[in-house]
Amino acid sequence: MDYVIEFSPEKNEILKSTRNIGFEEGLECIQNGGLLDNKIHHNKPNQRIYIVTINSYAYIIPYVIDEKTKKSISQGQKINEILKQDDQAPVPVEKQVCIFYGVLNGYFENVAVEDIKKTENELSEYIGRLHEDDILKPIRETGELPEVDENKLKEAITRFLESRS
Repeated sequence: MDYVIEFSPEKNEILKSTRNIGFEEGLECIQNGGLLDNKIHHNKPNQRIYIVTINSYAYIIPYVIDEKTKKSISQGQKINEILKQDDQAPVPVEKQVCIFYGVLNGYFENVAVEDIKKTENELSEYIGRLHEDDILKPIRETGELPEVDENKLKEAITRFLESRS
């Protein structure tokens, strides 16, 4: 995941003058395996805290995640949930293609991570019931998703989501 780390030069100078350490040391520590924990700040829900060890001391480094990074993390969590399959009932590849297409193209941005499995199952049933011949069969038989079928899939996912509202 691409991310940008920014910090206030003014706050960094204050840290260096009062604690003899700056953000650079904290970032270096994180990159070199000195991260002890990553927690949600209990008083500030939009802020997280890295706990790092530098020179045998523990330091707390507060940080904020920007909206782009939050979306990327959420998308990754949703993909992780989708990858969890029942050993006794694996999801057919053609349905996986449809589900991953929806997640990777932002269709499930408003679906909470804890609701993604339910949404996945409902979408799978919906597409299986209404689009076996025009979406699933071509993917299964060719292993491809040509533009004409992709457009059908976009429409199907949109109709599915609208039907849930």
